[in-house]
Amino acid sequence: MKSGKTRSEPGKKRFEKGKNHPELENQPESEKISKPIGLVTYTIGKAGLSPLQDLIKILNEITDKVCLIVTKDQEIKDMKFDSFAEIDHEGGGNPFKRFLNIFITQMRICSAIFRMKKAENLIFFMGGEILILPMLVSKILGKKVLLALAASQKSMSNVNKDFFRFFSFICDINFYLTDEIIVYSQNLVKEWHLTRYEYKISFASQHIIDPDKFYKFKEISQRENQIGYIGRLNPEKGVLNLVKAVPLILDERKDVKFTVIGDGKLMPEIAEYVTCNRLEENLDLKGWVDHQELTDYLNEFKVLILPSYTEGLPGVILEAMACGTPVLITGVGSIPDIIDDHVNGFLLKDNSVNSIKNGVIEALNYPELNQVSDNGIQTTRSFTFNEAINKYKNILR
Repeated sequence: MKSGKTRSEPGKKRFEKGKNHPELENQPESEKISKPIGLVTYTIGKAGLSPLQDLIKILNEITDKVCLIVTKDQEIKDMKFDSFAEIDHEGGGNPFKRFLNIFITQMRICSAIFRMKKAENLIFFMGGEILILPMLVSKILGKKVLLALAASQKSMSNVNKDFFRFFSFICDINFYLTDEIIVYSQNLVKEWHLTRYEYKISFASQHIIDPDKFYKFKEISQRENQIGYIGRLNPEKGVLNLVKAVPLILDERKDVKFTVIGDGKLMPEIAEYVTCNRLEENLDLKGWVDHQELTDYLNEFKVLILPSYTEGLPGVILEAMACGTPVLITGVGSIPDIIDDHVNGFLLKDNSVNSIKNGVIEALNYPELNQVSDNGIQTTRSFTFNEAINKYKNILR
């Protein structure tokens, strides 16, 4: 356990009140919560870094005493905190080794919680729903535990089929033990089967859209017919169905181009499919790009598509909408609570190849696409830093 430090990269400014978010300049320090807040996460990968860092920024505005427990794969940049513990974690291997690694990681998290004596409130975030041993230890120590859920339970059934029943059982125990459950929207209550716990459910999101960073500078009418995808190239994202829909779309619209940004286990299969079907001129596999470059890409896309099997509330759709880029997405997770079909975006009927083909062509041909773009921008204006702070502050008081 290290304390009183700020981790930052050379040449980068750390978060400062008023500079990154001017609406906080007049917020008095006396409004901060005096109790330390602990934040516990499981291994999350690249896609989870942005929401994790946003939540840390929010907590830094609520209290001066943020205590972190993170696995070493999480690069916490430009953040300030009172104390932190980095946990070793090994993944992969056969089912027995995976269970063993999960057990060892959870025991290490328990040890860190024992040492984190100052934090009376603990938020289990992104993967925290399976941390049964840390949950039990926290309750024994008399700490208040808040469980913040992201993607729906469907994500585990798609990614960890062998472990789905076991993890579902663990999740049910944690839902019972936790003091409060935090979700993005009402639809996630249904997907997680949480209606019996409505008395301890709160709604809050750590998603922050900075209008100085994500904004529209190119009108829809000036953009080429370019369809974008941004995210992990993993099975649960439905990206393989998207790639297989490309030849069908090109049969009807020769003028459409596709850009796929991201990486993952499906990259070799997707690259082979592109080569075998001679799609190189129409489909560009970019790999991961720097987050700072996304605004430029989003202002080139006429539509952003996410044909996922499961989602929570992907930040990239809010970033796209802030840039005036209409989104075409499956209605899973929090999406139905955010996207009003043909008003501020488009909902896929499902993520089958034919549905993706029909959805892309319909979106490109939609006569009110400019209005959808403008409505999307309006939607993102409710995802402000101040709004997120107020919601979490009310929950933590």
